[in-house]
Amino acid sequence: MEKQPEKPKYPTLEAFERMTVDDKVRLFTGLPIPTQKLLIGISAFASSVKPEMAQPVSRITQEEFEEAQRVLAETPFFSTEDGRLQVADSMRVFINTDLKQLWGQRKQSKKP
Repeated sequence: MEKQPEKPKYPTLEAFERMTVDDKVRLFTGLPIPTQKLLIGISAFASSVKPEMAQPVSRITQEEFEEAQRVLAETPFFSTEDGRLQVADSMRVFINTDLKQLWGQRKQSKKP
């Protein structure tokens, strides 16, 4: 019996772009918290960022930073070039629009 190829853990960028906001939120919240924080931190910059700038903005320890980079290296949402960290545009847009709006709505609904 032939071994089935392993299903990719993360969608391709093209598949991510076609996902609903709810599915993107589920994917994002399924990542470890330090990894979420690193994605948010990097997305705060207009383009790529030096690691020594991304780590403090992300508010994670050096150990969490290193682990988050390992996790992100398995995804199509993250890359490094010339020692700089970069988030794919589709993930950056999701974080800076849909996710930010969702957090704002949740924050409003918790007000008395």
